[in-house]
Amino acid sequence: MNSSHDIVISCKDAALHFRYLAWDTEFFGRRSYILDTAKSIIRPVALIKEQIKHKLGDSFVTVRINTEFGIETVSFLEDCGFYYVDTEVRLRYVKPRHGELLYDSGSVSIERPQLTDDLPCELLGSAFTQTRFHTDFHIDDQKADQLWISYLKNYRPSPNGHLFTAKADNDVAGVIVVNTSNSDATLFFVSVIEKFRNRAIGSILINSVIDCFNGYNLYTGTQIKNTAALNFYIKNGFSAVDSTKTVLHYWG
Repeated sequence: MNSSHDIVISCKDAALHFRYLAWDTEFFGRRSYILDTAKSIIRPVALIKEQIKHKLGDSFVTVRINTEFGIETVSFLEDCGFYYVDTEVRLRYVKPRHGELLYDSGSVSIERPQLTDDLPCELLGSAFTQTRFHTDFHIDDQKADQLWISYLKNYRPSPNGHLFTAKADNDVAGVIVVNTSNSDATLFFVSVIEKFRNRAIGSILINSVIDCFNGYNLYTGTQIKNTAALNFYIKNGFSAVDSTKTVLHYWG
């Protein structure tokens, strides 16, 4: 992380700290940032709006802001050129009332590879259709697919990053990536290749993660617009809403 590339826009008692994203910059071919809300003081100041146009020209910026900030904050950012993309929901796993959900794994096996070289990354990455990048009209579906394909190709498990794959009919059918921090485990990149769907492979993967991280606080996340993913996670025990964030994009 190179903080020297960060941009800070401040005026009076307001300040916006935009953290530089090197990987995103390379992928999108333009300077990319995310608003660091922990370092920012967001207030509707006219001069901030003017500086955004000047300093963030030809940039891509993501804002994830807790919905508790209220409509005034979102309206100010929209007035600065940001626009609403989706609402992210962070879900917490709650043990089902009648015990764990059971699925017949049948011929499905779970593995934990240390490399992604042999994974069908193109098929797994293009299985997503409702991410915030797919719903942004500035990004075509092929480019959005490539983002997730590239992410998986370059992913490497670590002490805090874990990769699970499901194999069916001797082929990789799905993956889950899990990040751990202290006693929390967060699931993301839950993908099942289209031809293997409707065989409970996603649920079998999630059950394997739940078993592996027994005793952890388990979380996952998705977007409000992605009702299929929401229903899938709720069905598999992630039924408590931990937090919600409004997501906005800016293309300078």
